[in-house]
Amino acid sequence: METDQRHDNAVRPAREPHRPRTVGSVAAAALGLIVVVGLLAWAALSGAGPGAGPELKHFRGDGLGFDYPAEWRVHDASAGFSGGSVVAILGTVRIDPACGVLRVDINCFYRGELQPGSVALVVGTVAWMDRAFFDFEPSEGWTLTAGGLPAALTVSGPNTADGSDLGMEWILPMPGMVTNGYTLRASLRGPGVAEMRAQLDALVASICFDQPAPRLPSGPDAAEAAARAARVAIDTIDRDSREWYDSAFYGCFLREPGQTRETTIEDGPGGPLPGPLPVACATAVEPTELGLWQLTLTVAWAAGEGYPAGRYEETHWLLPDGTSAGRKPTLETVAWPVTKPIVTPAPLGTPLIIPPGSVVEVLVPGLTIWLRTEEGDSLDTMQPDDRVYVVSGPVPSGGRDWYRVEWRPGRSFVPLFGWAVVEAEGRPLVQVVEPACPRAGAAIDLATVVELLPAERLLCLGRRDLILGPVDVAEDEPDVEVDGDPAWLAGGSHWRLYGADDPAGVEGSLSVQLHPDAGPGLPEGVPLVVTGHFDDPAAAGCQRTLVGDDARSLSAESPEEQVLRCREQFVITAIHVEPPELLLGG
Repeated sequence: METDQRHDNAVRPAREPHRPRTVGSVAAAALGLIVVVGLLAWAALSGAGPGAGPELKHFRGDGLGFDYPAEWRVHDASAGFSGGSVVAILGTVRIDPACGVLRVDINCFYRGELQPGSVALVVGTVAWMDRAFFDFEPSEGWTLTAGGLPAALTVSGPNTADGSDLGMEWILPMPGMVTNGYTLRASLRGPGVAEMRAQLDALVASICFDQPAPRLPSGPDAAEAAARAARVAIDTIDRDSREWYDSAFYGCFLREPGQTRETTIEDGPGGPLPGPLPVACATAVEPTELGLWQLTLTVAWAAGEGYPAGRYEETHWLLPDGTSAGRKPTLETVAWPVTKPIVTPAPLGTPLIIPPGSVVEVLVPGLTIWLRTEEGDSLDTMQPDDRVYVVSGPVPSGGRDWYRVEWRPGRSFVPLFGWAVVEAEGRPLVQVVEPACPRAGAAIDLATVVELLPAERLLCLGRRDLILGPVDVAEDEPDVEVDGDPAWLAGGSHWRLYGADDPAGVEGSLSVQLHPDAGPGLPEGVPLVVTGHFDDPAAAGCQRTLVGDDARSLSAESPEEQVLRCREQFVITAIHVEPPELLLGG
């Protein structure tokens, strides 16, 4: 028996972390397209496939394997496209040489017609952009398994386009995934349809995966395992939402499955709501046949003054340890109620002038930060109550006054610079506010610092020494690619400080720089107490240059902005490992 093996160097769909809402290398898309690419080489190798007999061969490709009749031919039809790929064509069908010899053009193949007594099986991968595996409604019901996982089979009748008498399509999930899978699409033309169908049924029954399907615990340990996975998942979702969207929405969900919490929220999943909303937040977890937990987060609210009752629901799938395996692409459409109406600002009598160095609060939804002093490339969209720092301006352009502003895509992300207008049709879009400084005499901890805008840290805390701890440190890649002088201060930060719950916590992190006199590096994995300050004296002559993709997608920093960014760095001057008497820096 022979094995047809496809060397699998294709990129499997990655579960990407939640990223910021900016362009270039700092862009997210929360929820973008997954593309599975299959441009791979073929090789014929001898060997025995699982369960294969003397009249069978074994196919392997893109993580999938199965046995097929030895008299069938295998044609390389590898081609990638947005949302999936074609892997191969198998069967007794004779393919027109005009469609390709070494590699078949799949579009050319589909224009052809089956010969009498032939079968064609097209194997491919798919990334579902508007559904998950469980959303399919197979005509044959959920009665099949393939490789230990559920399989959906849909059977169709004659097709005049290719001359087939019967169509069969199997849809299989990729192990550990719900929005990515495999498709096996067969066309059969008689005579001999019954025999060919039996061959296809046997082929599907022999399916195996290179990556075994995950297995959930059962028995008395299952409930605790489900609760543990839910805690890990909700903490991760909550942390990402706070870091990148300044939203504490997921804090309303209890980490215990089956529990409901009645509370009042001010944030939705994408940012602040128009006003406070009394809600009931429910958490539910259940096992699935894919070896994944299904986590359902539900928010419900009763009718109130001026708005009807409503409900919002999210579905997430989790690996056994709580790591994300995907979320349902289509969420219930929800019109979040306006419990605090947005007030249209009154017209201005004179042009609005914002003094540079001011913190301003956004008054209206949809204030856009632009790359240039024109409406072209947008960097971000601000919502009411968002705060930004005005660096300079106004600069007249296109009949409007533009201000240079510094804003941050999320509380843990480095600030960026862009342009914004502050009035439209004679009405203000922002208003000057006092910096959100801690009250006098209040203790300053890491969470307090993270909450402040980078410029507010200078305005509120100045250059005074701060002692932060206990904190945890983690090495990380810089958010933005920067070269600078002095390199230790002007370059991108490689370190982040986290609170007592370390990176698993939900309060965000602070990127930091290490003063050369404080030592060569920061110890990871142990509680620390660090001493440091903002506005380091070395910032006075600081020079920074954006490099790589960021140089092309972000706005270049002026000399004054370069100095500002260096002043905003938290510089660690001493490191104390708990217990405090062990001093690593002085």
